[in-house]
Amino acid sequence: MSQIKLNKKLYLTELEWHGVPAGKAVGAREVQSYEEDGGPPVTGVVHLKSSESLEEDFVGLYRDRGTPPKKAGTLAGTIAKACPEHIIVGEIEDGVWWLMVSHQGGVIPGTDIEGSGREILSALHDHLELFGDQAILVSSADIPGLEGLGDQAKNEVGRALAGASIQGLESIVADVDAVAVEALEKGMSPARQAVTGVAALAFMAGVGWMAWDMFFVDETPQVQTQSEEAEAREQYLQAILRSVNDRIPENSGWAIEAIETAMDRHAVSANGWQFEGVACEPGACTISWVPYSSIRPIRGFEEEAGLPEGALSRSSRGDSLSAQVSIGDVPMRVFQGESDLNQLPVGREIRADWWDFMQLAQFRSPGIDFERSRGTSSVGPAVAPAGMVRLESETLHANGKTLAQLERLLGSLDQTDIRAKKVTFAPPEDGGSSSQWRVEMEYVAKQ
Repeated sequence: MSQIKLNKKLYLTELEWHGVPAGKAVGAREVQSYEEDGGPPVTGVVHLKSSESLEEDFVGLYRDRGTPPKKAGTLAGTIAKACPEHIIVGEIEDGVWWLMVSHQGGVIPGTDIEGSGREILSALHDHLELFGDQAILVSSADIPGLEGLGDQAKNEVGRALAGASIQGLESIVADVDAVAVEALEKGMSPARQAVTGVAALAFMAGVGWMAWDMFFVDETPQVQTQSEEAEAREQYLQAILRSVNDRIPENSGWAIEAIETAMDRHAVSANGWQFEGVACEPGACTISWVPYSSIRPIRGFEEEAGLPEGALSRSSRGDSLSAQVSIGDVPMRVFQGESDLNQLPVGREIRADWWDFMQLAQFRSPGIDFERSRGTSSVGPAVAPAGMVRLESETLHANGKTLAQLERLLGSLDQTDIRAKKVTFAPPEDGGSSSQWRVEMEYVAKQ
């Protein structure tokens, strides 16, 4: 965290911003999900409401060993209040530059950052694709580091800065009430108190056990205990590996390729049978047909649909047909051992990125509908040996109408740790103009 004084007021920069569901309370208990092992705790928070009627608010987290200074405001949050749809680049101190992107009255995650001129211009370039049409304010026309960018980035950033307006940070916040960084309630939340209490009891119990072990217990039972612990750890590890290996595709590109291949080869309507839709999972697609005529012989339809003899299955009522076709091998993620599992990201980090991904996906491809998640589930045995990694998974869904939407969504999904697991597509019904698709996605992460 950094501090800067503007117009005799103290402002804080480099807060960590997140998008959260509108109206969500953010207190000591809630911010625990954002805390990092070994990192500074969250001791202050800012809550910004969206300036539009959207189901999203913005939260800024202040990380420091101590609480935020009294009466300190957030520079990014204050400027977002005055300039809700802007890109701001300002010099915080000699040689240190600051970037903030505001949108809908909030602060875009990944901004409110400081760095050298080149670092800030590089970060600016990363945000131009989505926010390049917003007004740009810079505190100086001479920002060093432009020549250090690649040719394309240099040209794009140069054009953006050429159209920017020059305005100092002092001027921007001069007539705006500072948005305060609120300190979290003193003391630990009940959950953390419980953890601390358990740790204290464990420490006292450990001291007692050490004394007992030193004077009264022989070494043979302890050797057996270590052997049992090692066996329990290995059994747990193998159970986890069985649960996660070949579960998540390496990428999501397989899904659109599978749908297109199945459609090209088998999506025909003939002999009284109408193509209903296709559902694909890694390795295979299931194609279905429903009657459109009272005369609907099966003989000859397999050839019409490009299927081998005997591939069709008829429902018991005779009112639908289906066939499963192979789409070839899909590379699946395989973990070799505990070190691979420990490299998985933490679930809360994926969820924070997913919230931002959804907003950008809807911005790029209007009409995509993301279903509300039902929450996470534990992966593997419910009880883990001490010190062993614990995993969780979450299944997510999105819906849309055009294959172009689906292709664009899947094309950008690999920028996250989430992968497509199943995709379905159905053509328009009864001569309508709207097709339908649905994709099921999943991630596996550390708890």
